[in-house]
Amino acid sequence: MFAVPDVTVHRTKVADWLELKAISSPDGRVGFGTLIAAAALAEEEQSEDMADEDIKEDELVLSAQAEIARREKNVGHDYPFRIDDNGRAMQFITPASAAGSVYLFCLFLSHAFDRTIVPKALAPKVTNKIRDLFQACATVAAGGYVQGPSMSFGFPRPDGTTFLKALHRVYQLFGDGTPRKRPSRLRKNSLKRVTDKMS
Repeated sequence: MFAVPDVTVHRTKVADWLELKAISSPDGRVGFGTLIAAAALAEEEQSEDMADEDIKEDELVLSAQAEIARREKNVGHDYPFRIDDNGRAMQFITPASAAGSVYLFCLFLSHAFDRTIVPKALAPKVTNKIRDLFQACATVAAGGYVQGPSMSFGFPRPDGTTFLKALHRVYQLFGDGTPRKRPSRLRKNSLKRVTDKMS
């Protein structure tokens, strides 16, 4: 069903794999032994040094658990997964809260085009409605991150306003700055100068 991320991928992919496995499991649970077994099956060559193999397995599990702990800390009590007390398995917590549902939505969407874990046949189809939902989630997340207001400029805007009108409205709401009355034209080679300064 899901491809096992190999040792070359970032630990975030391994944590994603565990989350997706827990969601798809009938009891909402995935053991870390499942990760070890799946990773061993995916290896082209098995190591003859058992001690070395044990160390690699421990590192894989500890790395995944550290990533899961980081996610739980960042998302807080709304994180829809928990590692059990003995550290052997991860449980999908249902029902998910509103924030937990947004987390799950972003998890699914992050694998819409990434084939590391989810094959194309199982990947979510990204429609305009899904793009709009993601934009709304991103706007709320940005506001939470900066601990202040955030605005979305989606296109087309529901009220039909042009970009410049919407930009003027945002500046007015923020009470800071003055946007131009019309977009300025870039002089020839100005983009190259900006790129040179940035690099």
